[in-house]
Amino acid sequence: MAQFPAQCDARKECIFNAVQTTVSSGRGAHFIEVSNQPIRPRQTALTVEMWVKTDAQAGKRIFLGGLWGPNRDANDVWVLYIDENNQLTFEVNADGSMQGQADNTIVRASASSLFGRWAHVAAIFDGASQSVRLYIDGRPAAGPVTNPAFPVSNLKPLSRPDLTTQFGSCNAIADNENLYRTFRGMIDEIRVWERALTDQEVLCQKDRSLNGNEAGLRLYYRCNEAVDNVVQICDATGNGFAGLLRAGARNVRSDRTAPRTLVVTPSSVTDELRCDSTKSWTFTITDTSICGSTATVRMRGPEAALFNVAPTNLTLVPGQPVTVTVTYSGTTIGPFVDTLEIRPTNRCGLPNTFVKLDLKRTTQVGISRSSVLFDTLFVGCRDKAFIDSTVTICNTSDVLGQPAPLTIQSATTRDPQAFRVISPTLPLTLAPGQCTTLVIRSFVMDTTNDYRDTLVVRTSDVCQRAPLIIALTGRTQEVILLQNSGGGRLPDTLRFNPTCPGQLSSPRYYTWQNITLTPIDIDTIIIPKDFTHYRVNYPFRLNPRTGYPPLAIRFRPRNPGVVFDSVVIRTRIQGCTIERVFYVTGRGLDNKVEWSVNNVVDFGNVIVGQQRTINIVARNTSQFDTLNVSLYVERGEAFTLLAGTGRRIPPGDSTSIPVTFRPIDSLEYIDRLCLFETRCYTVDCIPLRGKGVLETFRFQPLVMETQNVIACRERNDSVYIVNMTNVDQTITNVNFVNPSGRFIAVSPTTYPISSLTIRRGDSAKFVLTYRPNDVTQDRADRAFLQYKSADNKDWQVQLIGTSATPRVFVTSYTAFGTVEVGDRRVQTLVVENTSSLPMLIDSLTIGTGFTILSTSRTLPLTLQPRDSIAVEVEFAPTAATTYNAELTAWSSAPCVVRGSGDLNGKGVIIRLQNALSLVNFGFVRPCECADRVVELVNASLVFDMTIDSLLIDATGIPGGKPQFFTWTSKYSPTGTFPYAIPPNSRDTITIRFCPNTPAEDSLVDVRAALRIRARGSQWTADLETFLSGKRSMTFKPGPILVQFPPGPIDTVSQAPRTVTIRIPNFIQNPSQDVVVIDSVTFEPNERVFFVEQPTTWPQTVRPGDSLQININQRPRAPRDYVARMVIHYSKPCVGKDTTVLVRGAGYAQAKGLMFTFDPARQTVDTFAMVSCDTLEVPIRSSIVIDASVVDIDLRVDFD
Repeated sequence: MAQFPAQCDARKECIFNAVQTTVSSGRGAHFIEVSNQPIRPRQTALTVEMWVKTDAQAGKRIFLGGLWGPNRDANDVWVLYIDENNQLTFEVNADGSMQGQADNTIVRASASSLFGRWAHVAAIFDGASQSVRLYIDGRPAAGPVTNPAFPVSNLKPLSRPDLTTQFGSCNAIADNENLYRTFRGMIDEIRVWERALTDQEVLCQKDRSLNGNEAGLRLYYRCNEAVDNVVQICDATGNGFAGLLRAGARNVRSDRTAPRTLVVTPSSVTDELRCDSTKSWTFTITDTSICGSTATVRMRGPEAALFNVAPTNLTLVPGQPVTVTVTYSGTTIGPFVDTLEIRPTNRCGLPNTFVKLDLKRTTQVGISRSSVLFDTLFVGCRDKAFIDSTVTICNTSDVLGQPAPLTIQSATTRDPQAFRVISPTLPLTLAPGQCTTLVIRSFVMDTTNDYRDTLVVRTSDVCQRAPLIIALTGRTQEVILLQNSGGGRLPDTLRFNPTCPGQLSSPRYYTWQNITLTPIDIDTIIIPKDFTHYRVNYPFRLNPRTGYPPLAIRFRPRNPGVVFDSVVIRTRIQGCTIERVFYVTGRGLDNKVEWSVNNVVDFGNVIVGQQRTINIVARNTSQFDTLNVSLYVERGEAFTLLAGTGRRIPPGDSTSIPVTFRPIDSLEYIDRLCLFETRCYTVDCIPLRGKGVLETFRFQPLVMETQNVIACRERNDSVYIVNMTNVDQTITNVNFVNPSGRFIAVSPTTYPISSLTIRRGDSAKFVLTYRPNDVTQDRADRAFLQYKSADNKDWQVQLIGTSATPRVFVTSYTAFGTVEVGDRRVQTLVVENTSSLPMLIDSLTIGTGFTILSTSRTLPLTLQPRDSIAVEVEFAPTAATTYNAELTAWSSAPCVVRGSGDLNGKGVIIRLQNALSLVNFGFVRPCECADRVVELVNASLVFDMTIDSLLIDATGIPGGKPQFFTWTSKYSPTGTFPYAIPPNSRDTITIRFCPNTPAEDSLVDVRAALRIRARGSQWTADLETFLSGKRSMTFKPGPILVQFPPGPIDTVSQAPRTVTIRIPNFIQNPSQDVVVIDSVTFEPNERVFFVEQPTTWPQTVRPGDSLQININQRPRAPRDYVARMVIHYSKPCVGKDTTVLVRGAGYAQAKGLMFTFDPARQTVDTFAMVSCDTLEVPIRSSIVIDASVVDIDLRVDFD
């Protein structure tokens, strides 16, 4: 079915490639056979045209094409050939008569001018005029010719419809093998029409590329298939009449050229613009052909944008000139060359015409060049930080004939950091004819790039309205690229968090990369004192485009304060010492205070029963850091912190710390007040000193200490204030200070007491009760009896009470770990009396998921101090979750208390485990296999696990090749499903990789996935392991596709093919083994393809060598053949390679065949025989039959 445009019609040029035929005789003669039949029965008109480059074959008839033969008349339709007398001949056979050549209409023209050059040939049959005619190179060569005796109004229909149209040959070629030859040379642009073209069409279309859908066009071969194509050529009409290349006809690059028909005047322009910025030129374009053409016009060159062309699209009538105007508008100074291009619009490859415009624009200023290209600068090069170049500027006003001074006003760039004019100092005035040199400097930048700028030079040139523009280009190349761990560019400064002096910060990582094209060696890395760096062994080689492990740098400040420094990486390249610098900064934390008191805080003598408080000031000397500190007194016997122990001291601020000295005896007390800094864990202390003295009163006891009172009970105690003097003492404002509320006044019961007299040598008694009332902890409570003496001094008596709390300890935390649902685990816990009191343990309780199995002694029972019992607890999870509970022991005596211990366990459902997500086989030879193991672990202690399926496929893996992997299982050696893996066992899956793939680059990487579907108690899962391997290229044959041209059956091809075997390099073949090839066969073996060379086997191929194998075909039937070339080898291992695919085809060419009983007689003879006799009839063929066995059907008439 016709389809336009034809999908195969890719290249539409009419001059590109052509078909070459080089063999013109014998069974291997080259030609083109048309698939299907483009000639309709009784067609009333025909045009056949083509370009040919013909080789002369003296004394032979050379067929250019036809539907003609075999034998005479019956299948003769049309034929075009060069006869033995070098006459180009076109014959058309008459319909309805069988008169040999007598009823043919024949036209002839001299063909002597056709040999050895490209010529266009056209043959036309016109049924309306019953004539034929010939054209050479578009001009009529002969005709019209008619045959009045046998006029032809239509083409003769075939008696054998299966016969084909041919180009470069015809079906009559075997009728006279001594005289007839196929075409030898090159052929192109073959067209068959079902109408008679006019003289104008023949002439004007021969040098044009057609669309393919023109009216009446039945067949169109552009012959533009790839060079060395030997199969078929495309029919651009979409009618499906593909051209089958026979016996070795092939595509080659065409050497045909198109005639130049456009004449342009003037053919070049040389002109000078003196102070002008606009000028026009006029060109005349004439088409000297007969047919006319169209063209486009444009300017090409560096200044093309400054030109205007009008018109740009031309329609050229033969012999009628067209005018094109080119106008320049610009400010270019000095000589410049651009080109006017006239381009024909037809696809035939007609040559373009170029007109050179050699122009020079002269103004008052002249420059030596319009662009400057600087050499490469390396970032960090200490030896070369810039490059200078020069531009010369001259006052050329004298050339214009109007000498005048010229002032260079300024010369600036957009980015002076990259490019800058160094000298001379501007403005500068030049006399006529005087010149100056601008020195332009290109500076190294900080990143790799091509840097571009423009130098804008402003002058007083009256011809130049716009400033001069000089293009500047420089390149900066980094040598070492530093990146952070995420792959981004390393910042200029690495900033570290504030760090305590003497401690290491968290590391900052970076990587380095050589981004030049040559290897470099790192000589040293200079690290500042407050930083540490990963150790590097010097010199360290950095290869181009190579990744390296990250390096670490850390901050270790020696002192508080800010540190800012640089790390310098040093190397050399192309004579430059490169220092790649990046900066590092951090701050050492301040952690010291300044005390308001030097050396010792001395409280002096303080009377026992009285106190003294001193405010000690600590100042934060840091400018940045807030200090969070905890205060404490080391011994705390007589010195007390009454205002809390935590402080937050902002930078530069101070805090006041009140410390109270309360002596309890006539002793000297030494202690230290300490400040603990909570960030850097430093301690700063100051000594405390004070002395207690006895005077007027003493206390009996010195401190009333009521100790070890059972937490849920109470106890009375007493204290005496003794008068140590010889006179009576009256104390006033006696008050009972009870901050904790745990003391009760018994005697006296009421406070305050306004006045109380103690006789000399006597004492006053005070009775109090201490009631802890707290079973959660051991308490230590303070209270005071405060009073004033006669001299109005403050006194106080210290009262201290402590409690003894009954405590039951249960193992604080018991982890049962992970227990599979359905399993159980038992552990032993301890319940212990950790107090100093006997305790009654009444009962135990436990939370969900846990069970008390037993106790070592029966409850209730009394536990003595430090006595204990053992408790067995079972954990039996019922779900896959985490269990948290408590085991609680209850006691009612001596106090109601309880103790608890946390229980933790996790119920899990154990699934099948596959530890490998990727199995890599590495390189494996195609003749060998490699095994890898995947372990499927059943970690359950209770349940079987079932494997329902296990397969290797390529789902979701682009280009996956699962066919090269196989598997076996320990628990399913025959591969049956489902199968079970017992508890606490593992199944070994052995995966075998046998990369017996063709030796193609696309098949080196072999990937697939192992997919497992498994189930167990309360779970199902799909497991996946990716498989990856590489096929080692033991050897590589090429090409991988061998295409023979279709050849005549039972004939060895005259175009043998060569397959070359090489051993690839280390990248594809790490082992570099010697290869021994034993033989080459073909599968399937249809006895069509065979090896011609070498003739002896085995053959050895060593690394660096190659082996050439010549193969050929002998088709046995008219059909296509496809086989794999099988290369059998025994080293480095035994295997066979089927990389190379071989294609070929056979065809049977039609031949005329007549049988006779007697070669001397043409009439039917009569043979006599009697009944039951044997009749022997001699049959002779008119030609040699090209087959060893043929079937002959004949009819025998008898009476």
